[in-house]
Amino acid sequence: MAVQWYSWGDAAFQAAKQTNKVIFMTVGYSTCHWCHVMERESFSDPNTAQILNNSFINIKVDREERPDIDRFYMTFLHLTTGHGGWPMTLFLTPDLKPFYGATYIPAKDSPHGQGFTSLCMSIAQRWQQAPQEMLATADDVVAKLQQSVAAGQQEAPKPAELEEFFSKSNADRHILKCLDDFESSFDTRLGGFSAKPKFPTPCNFTFFAHAHCRLIERVRAAAQKFTPGSEGGDGQDPEIINPPAEPELPMGNPNQEVDDAAMEKAMDMRGQAQAAFGTDPNQAVQIITQAIQLNPSSGILYAVRADFLLKQNKPLSAIRDCDEAIKMNPNSAKPHKVRGKAKAQLRRWEEAYSDLAKANQFDYDDDTYALLKQLETDKKAAESRRKEKEDRERQHKQLAVTDAKGTHCLHMMMFTLHCISQGGIHDHLGGGFSRYSVDEFWHVPHFEKMLYDNAQLVCAYILAVQVDRRALYEKCVKDTLTYIKRDMCSADGAFASAEDSDSAVPGQQIPKEGAFYIWTTDEVRQLLTEHPKMAQVAMTAFGLTDQGNVRPCSDPHGELRGKNVLYLDKPVEQIAQQNGLSPDEVLRLVDRSKEILYKARSTRARPFRDDKVVTAWNGLTISAFARAHQVLGEDDYITTARKAITFVRRSLYNDETSTLYRFFRDGQAGTVPGLHSDYAFFIQGLLDSYVSTGNPEMLRWAETLQRRVEELFSDGGSGAFFDGAQDPSILIRMKEDHDGAEPAPNSVTVMNLWRLGNMLQNEEYIKRGRRALVGAKKQMIQVPRSTTYLLSGLDLYSQSCVQFAVSGETTDPNVQQLLSAIHSRLITRKVIVWNKPGHEVFAGAEYLKSVAGGPAVYVFEDWVQKRVCTTADQMEQALVDLNLAWPKSAGEQAR
Repeated sequence: MAVQWYSWGDAAFQAAKQTNKVIFMTVGYSTCHWCHVMERESFSDPNTAQILNNSFINIKVDREERPDIDRFYMTFLHLTTGHGGWPMTLFLTPDLKPFYGATYIPAKDSPHGQGFTSLCMSIAQRWQQAPQEMLATADDVVAKLQQSVAAGQQEAPKPAELEEFFSKSNADRHILKCLDDFESSFDTRLGGFSAKPKFPTPCNFTFFAHAHCRLIERVRAAAQKFTPGSEGGDGQDPEIINPPAEPELPMGNPNQEVDDAAMEKAMDMRGQAQAAFGTDPNQAVQIITQAIQLNPSSGILYAVRADFLLKQNKPLSAIRDCDEAIKMNPNSAKPHKVRGKAKAQLRRWEEAYSDLAKANQFDYDDDTYALLKQLETDKKAAESRRKEKEDRERQHKQLAVTDAKGTHCLHMMMFTLHCISQGGIHDHLGGGFSRYSVDEFWHVPHFEKMLYDNAQLVCAYILAVQVDRRALYEKCVKDTLTYIKRDMCSADGAFASAEDSDSAVPGQQIPKEGAFYIWTTDEVRQLLTEHPKMAQVAMTAFGLTDQGNVRPCSDPHGELRGKNVLYLDKPVEQIAQQNGLSPDEVLRLVDRSKEILYKARSTRARPFRDDKVVTAWNGLTISAFARAHQVLGEDDYITTARKAITFVRRSLYNDETSTLYRFFRDGQAGTVPGLHSDYAFFIQGLLDSYVSTGNPEMLRWAETLQRRVEELFSDGGSGAFFDGAQDPSILIRMKEDHDGAEPAPNSVTVMNLWRLGNMLQNEEYIKRGRRALVGAKKQMIQVPRSTTYLLSGLDLYSQSCVQFAVSGETTDPNVQQLLSAIHSRLITRKVIVWNKPGHEVFAGAEYLKSVAGGPAVYVFEDWVQKRVCTTADQMEQALVDLNLAWPKSAGEQAR
């Protein structure tokens, strides 16, 4: 006998009322491990199925199809039990009021509690004997839920409240409070902000990017303001010490050809010099000078000699060597640090501070930070002799704190993303990321892969690429998009929802979690035979051992005993040294090993794929492909995004009513109307795709959908938006205010309104976005870490916006170069608009009337024209002038 399941809807509700039966409801999702366990243990058991069919009306809800239902009953579960999760096991009165809830319940009784079968029998018996008691309990629970939800509601904000809330000082207060919270829990060893389990939570990375840009702009502004000479006169500080000239040491010929032997000998001499300095500083200088003459193109050798000279009280010589080192490597922290210390010794405060701040930016460490703080103390000592510079000194003190904050929040973001990319949560063979790590090491994942996680992590790694374009971050973006397109994308361009954590194992009836992804060393040795050291190199690289590399604490049920989860365990250089190979040889062997292992893994039974197409998650994925196109320039990415947009338009949208549907499955759209998240995330995807394509129809459609958001979801009071439209079967309309695995739809709508308003010069959109943000501020104030995406919106609404209006075609190489200068940098307070004169969507954009021919980018700030750029160099300078980028160093300009 099978359980007779109903869908959530009138048929189930009427059946419950006509039969006066309790409703049993299970809420889960297709890739939920414990949902599968409960299905096997309880729902597939004939005896339990008979009890359910005889005594209950049984409803099964996919939380991904109906997150509005899930949210209401999960709120009940948290209120009554203090925790939540899936499967959610619920018992309701015939009028849908909950009176009992739990998560996974084992089938049979145990010392820990009643089993599911016994629980069903008890509830059925109690309903027959004392239904009024259960109805009263349900009424009381719903009343408490209503009180709890009402307590979180806010009144409509007053104009004065809006003005104060969006002041820079108030925004700073909330943003810095959130940063302080993250800093207090940051895992400096392993990345992330908790012990275990560890979730990536991509919303946090968006917040760190916004906070960094906000703070570092102030550092740039101060650096420009306090450049020597900016106050008039000759810029000479009367406190500067001019020591006597020092004899110049040989500098070497940077054009001299250097072979490997000379390079190696020079590095050996560097070690000898460092060892000798403690006993004979002059000899150490002589040795390092000889090393420089052997390899005069090594900036690190000049930096080492500069350090020696500074310790010998020769600051001018130290500065000269640092200048040479910085020419060779402008982004090296050490020569900036030594030069900063030397200039501090000469009381060249501003120059010293600039160098130390750059060192701190390039490679944050506590010592440099301490030097910056010490520098503040030194400047204060000079204040009494330079009264006219009191204001500058005071601002520099704040600059040090701001710079450290801005640098450290970027460090938290980049280090955590790096650790995630190295861990087992990252599929090193097929690309993509699992939902979370069960341990603190990012090593052993819960193996299900969710579309929304992967789409958002692509966007997070794109931010990392804009900060530091190293191959690791680009590879994470490309590999994840390859995985999504290969394994999650249908022929008609739609993206499936998820892949299960469980998969079949030959000879076993019950699927096992992670079976598709794990390895034994015997399997690896049998496969990797092309090179004598291939297997050993791969096992070392991925941390594989004969006993298995899964810690017992990460595998309480012993399912992974003797197995290995691939993660990147050691630096390439260390593996090369251990195996007598060059780093390039190691990389080639590892890459080839991945190809072989991936091919072998492809013959295994794949995890189940939930091919349900969720509009919201497709919106997030469209954003990922569009943003990757902008930063990496690969046309295939925007082609993929366009194809998905076409699918949504054809299969998930009613053009007559301007209405989206929630999901598509088995060749047809579901009957569930789109929720707020579907509109918000898809509008975001349209806006991102518009930036890539310049197609004004995408912008027009986004504006149409935004108007529909207002009609369907506005609360009409506080300014915030409900999760779903009015539905009599949902007892209480809820508002998601938590930016977690996905951003809250209200937070995304706040961002969408800011973008639309600044693109189209529509101040009503901006005002509406402000009201929506303030309408959700209670959670922001109480638990700032839970509203990181909303805080990113607060950052935008509290400062000016830079509009880049593009005149030209997307295929024009000159336009592409201009846009590359923008997209390659981390800039948060910007919008990009393509000038399409005469299109109705731009009817109110007065500022665009000044945009003429191209190829060119017209630069505006709050719709006031600042610059017209026709070359990449002009665009670079415009970014500097608007305080959106650092000036290029002399070395960068030469390149």
